[in-house]
Amino acid sequence: MGHRNDPTYLKRDAQVVRERMACLPGFPKAIRLPTMTAGKARRSQPLYQAKEVIARARSFQEKH
Repeated sequence: MGHRNDPTYLKRDAQVVRERMACLPGFPKAIRLPTMTAGKARRSQPLYQAKEVIARARSFQEKH
């Protein structure tokens, strides 16, 4: 799951996820696939496993 998809489940703007949530302790670690840009090796946009993001979000669900 990339940042573009995280807001769909989390109902947050992609910039909010990237700048305010992904940096928090306990947020799933990013997956960064190598890419080539202009002949140079680069790191791609961070991706996250959907099941890990969903599990993290559900861990904050209020108990009745």
